[in-house]
Amino acid sequence: REAGMEEFIQGISRSELLKRGALGAAAVGGVDALIRAESAGAAGEALTARAGGELVVGIGQVFEDINVLTAFGYRWGQLMAYAMYDTLVKYDRNGRAVPLLARSWTTPNPTTTIVKIRRGVKFHNGNPMRVEDVVWSLNRIHDPVKPASNNFLALPKDIWGKAVKVDNETLRITTKKPARMVESWRFWFIMPENADSLNLGERPIGTGPFQYKNFVKGDRLELTRFADYWNGNRPYLNELTFRFLADEAAQVANFLSGDVDYLHDISVATLPQVQGKRNSKLIPSGLFFQWWQPQMYTGPLKDVKVRQALQWAFDKSTDNRVAWGGRAEPTWNPFEKSPYSIGKRWPGGGPTPTFDPDRAKRLLSAAGASNLKLNMMILKEPGPWKREAEVLQQGFKKAGIEATIQVLPATQWFDRLYTKRNHEGIAVNAGSLPFPWALIANYMMKASLLKNPPKFPKPAIPALEAAYNTAFSPRNEAQYAAALKSVQRLMLTQAAAFHTMIASNQNIAPRRLQGVDSTLIGDQRFDGAYLA
Repeated sequence: REAGMEEFIQGISRSELLKRGALGAAAVGGVDALIRAESAGAAGEALTARAGGELVVGIGQVFEDINVLTAFGYRWGQLMAYAMYDTLVKYDRNGRAVPLLARSWTTPNPTTTIVKIRRGVKFHNGNPMRVEDVVWSLNRIHDPVKPASNNFLALPKDIWGKAVKVDNETLRITTKKPARMVESWRFWFIMPENADSLNLGERPIGTGPFQYKNFVKGDRLELTRFADYWNGNRPYLNELTFRFLADEAAQVANFLSGDVDYLHDISVATLPQVQGKRNSKLIPSGLFFQWWQPQMYTGPLKDVKVRQALQWAFDKSTDNRVAWGGRAEPTWNPFEKSPYSIGKRWPGGGPTPTFDPDRAKRLLSAAGASNLKLNMMILKEPGPWKREAEVLQQGFKKAGIEATIQVLPATQWFDRLYTKRNHEGIAVNAGSLPFPWALIANYMMKASLLKNPPKFPKPAIPALEAAYNTAFSPRNEAQYAAALKSVQRLMLTQAAAFHTMIASNQNIAPRRLQGVDSTLIGDQRFDGAYLA
């Protein structure tokens, strides 16, 4: 079977997304804008693309590194890197895998995937892309000693096997156990063989639509059209520049002054400052959702009763008003807006947690944790993290909880949450909806359950680990859906401590800009973009 058609992913239609996976307009006002922007983008792509022009994109984050092996952050991995590097597949607006450098793939058995690569592809240095380059890239991404920093959706070392060359247009990927393969491929950037010996931080070499021109650390990355790009007449823009701005306030100021043309991923709280200004339009960047992830191995939250009690101490209403400008939807169930939601009802028939500090205090007392001290690990990078943490800190205080806020840069946050798994208390986490659905359990539960380090030889919740492993390597879609429902029920009752905010972030673009590829799961590509 051709994987681009049906292998592993069962894509959902736009109507199904609205019905089963997205937010109702009454819940979050931005959803109508998402749909309108998607329709406008589709209509624009039907026009005749024009070559030429420049686009300056303002990013609310400062970058000092553009080496594809060491750079980190979703603004790198889901935006900038796509301009210089191609991946095996990309995703369309319905969550389907679309062939890119992989023109086709088959799965002769649950641990083997055969990939046919695209012919006629060149790297920016003029060399042809070979099977050897793809094989080296995939094995380098999964290097157990020095994995590529931004490939956090690479397969775990207890699942990944190896990639090997079969012939001049074919490679074989094997895994140690059955795994849902293609849903990780959109982050596997293809590099020249032995790219470790190349200085990719000084001169990136990929096969992407734009090639390196200039990089000023902490200020900007300048790219120019790659004339030998494999995909027809693309790209259409002559120049693409990413400006690094400290935060959303700087993005707003630079956009209003005319220094940047396009704002990447503006939150709902900031949107009123720029929406419609300078003859602009909205392009969706996904239904953004955020949750708090508990440490379940050590400390007071190791006790499930303490985690369950904590749920009643989240002041969702004030959080929405202060941190999200009242434009988000608070929910306790992170799966609520996915097709696998079991609904808002508490599993087992109990009430769904709301903000009730007195109840939280009583439950904590019954659990022997009356004087709970709670660490809240948040990101230093731009986002609602600090505002939200400060609001929640006040709500926790009413429940007798002494909470402290720990601010870490993304690299340290990632290391503690995903690599060492030694964070304390609760840690903020975030993503975009709709996920390719196989990633839900992987992305949300990897930090707590997958590859427990030696310090924690046993799973925190054995039943949850078993359900997670089933979801990660199912025999069929029905088993996968059932496993995700099991994961969800166990998360809600055993992992607990989740408090989720969901909102529709946007990109601000010139009205005449057409053809931007926005997947609604955060990926942004400019290979088909042009100025009408």
